[in-house]
Amino acid sequence: MLITIAEYETLLGEDLSALDEDYVEGILDCVSEDLEIWLGRSYSAAAQVIDTVQATLAHYGGLPVLQIATPRAPVQSVDALTVYLVPGSASTVDVSDAIIDAAGIVRVTFGVFNTYRNLFRQKQYQGTLTYTVGGAAVPVAIKRAVALLAQEMLHLDANSAYDAGLSGDTETFRIGDYSETKATRDLDASQGLGLGSANAVLAARLAGRYKAQGVVLV
Repeated sequence: MLITIAEYETLLGEDLSALDEDYVEGILDCVSEDLEIWLGRSYSAAAQVIDTVQATLAHYGGLPVLQIATPRAPVQSVDALTVYLVPGSASTVDVSDAIIDAAGIVRVTFGVFNTYRNLFRQKQYQGTLTYTVGGAAVPVAIKRAVALLAQEMLHLDANSAYDAGLSGDTETFRIGDYSETKATRDLDASQGLGLGSANAVLAARLAGRYKAQGVVLV
């Protein structure tokens, strides 16, 4: 969960004391997880993950390197790498001198001439990267994005008990893999136009600048 109930109340100026605490925390946790998947970035405790990656041949500091844009960030350490230099045959790569930059790009150097020569047969290789990711401080913009998306779910559930005034039409809002569909209401039976797409668009704008540089997870 990327924000607390108290932070939600402060960010959006809403009092949630009338709602069940476990229920609210469950929504905050669900939205936090979905937003992290969309971002390709983990703000929870650091954990080891394994991803299928594309390693691109490049040069760094005058040496040939395999360069990988990690699917998730922030990267704490690189633990293992296998690369399919030959289709169907995995080669283990020494990652003891792996370099990780601020954008989560991993560069692994090669010191064996024969391996270096073989690499130039093509420019990109599929591989499996084992690395430790997560543990970054949560920016206020991310907390606000979670709050906005959670607000959608809270208001959707709160309004679902009222049948009067439903028009029969529906509206879907989404951010990445997160989406909800709700019924729209006739204006004369509604307290407003609803929050749906407006909240999702604003949340995407707030969170978008923090998306990982690598492949977006699906």
